[in-house]
Amino acid sequence: MTVSSPERLLSPEQRAALARGAHEAVAAELARAGLAAAAGWVLEQIWDFLGAHAHYLAAGRWPDVLRCALEQARPDLLDAALAGLALRPRDERDAAITLLKRRGRHQEVARLLA
Repeated sequence: MTVSSPERLLSPEQRAALARGAHEAVAAELARAGLAAAAGWVLEQIWDFLGAHAHYLAAGRWPDVLRCALEQARPDLLDAALAGLALRPRDERDAAITLLKRRGRHQEVARLLA
């Protein structure tokens, strides 16, 4: 699933719930419906990167997993994300490398290129 516009996946009731600040409830509902990546996106809107990380991991959205690991500044999550990305298709690795280069994370770029 592409989460370029996850808003399109939300029902009017879910959008209203987000407007009321019920992000966690909407994310849980999306996850139960099998829309883990959308649940991750919802949690990112409230800067819950650890929660978003878990949903992206469940969805296999490795570039998003990496981004959340970077936001959390957790070396353990970063190491796991890089290890996972090393096994992913080239387009996902390239997306991760682009993100890492933009953030000046050259050591991590070298790890992915190795």
